[in-house]
Amino acid sequence: MKKSVKIVAGIFLCGVTTIIGGALHMSSLGNELNIKKQEIRKLESENQKLEDEKARLEKSVKRLRAGNSVPGISQVHLKRVITSTLQYLGITKISDWERLILLTIATESDMGRYLKQVKGPARGLVQVEPATERETLDWLKSKRPALYEKVKKLRVPARLATHEAEYNLSYSVALCYGVYLMRKVDPSGKSSEELAKLYKIHYNTVKGKATIPGVLAKLSDYRVKI
Repeated sequence: MKKSVKIVAGIFLCGVTTIIGGALHMSSLGNELNIKKQEIRKLESENQKLEDEKARLEKSVKRLRAGNSVPGISQVHLKRVITSTLQYLGITKISDWERLILLTIATESDMGRYLKQVKGPARGLVQVEPATERETLDWLKSKRPALYEKVKKLRVPARLATHEAEYNLSYSVALCYGVYLMRKVDPSGKSSEELAKLYKIHYNTVKGKATIPGVLAKLSDYRVKI
């Protein structure tokens, strides 16, 4: 009888051990499966990035073939114009404003390549329209008279000022700053994506054709680091 009990107990323990071993094995397989799933998701994410990069490069090639991708003014010289103009206007946090204005120039005029809108009234580095120019100057005169006087002094004599925004780089930069100031924009500490969003909402506006991905693509094409 005792021998039978021992045999039964042994069989039971063997069964329990087998069940536990199987459970552990299943648990191990489950962990491995989760790891494989994570690896697959990572590969899919990397593949999507590669596809996005491929699409961006294809667009860049098209721009190059069309002759539209070569900046008109180097980034170094544009930064010099922006910085010196902002210093003259007495602006603090110049680096943040420089980033936003450079983004605007890259998007609006392809880094100064086009200073006159092909079909439309917009002109200059930041492609400001005459109506927006007048609105901005009126606002500055009313709300920021000291700043208005500085901006006004950037203009050349009236006999040459018919299309001043088209060829006066510092004046264009000052107008761009004025537009953003009038629309209560603060670029302080913003990322590239956030600056692109500020540009789209407050400068290009909902009526404009620019998109945030398009803005970021231009920055990448022109190697503009902001």
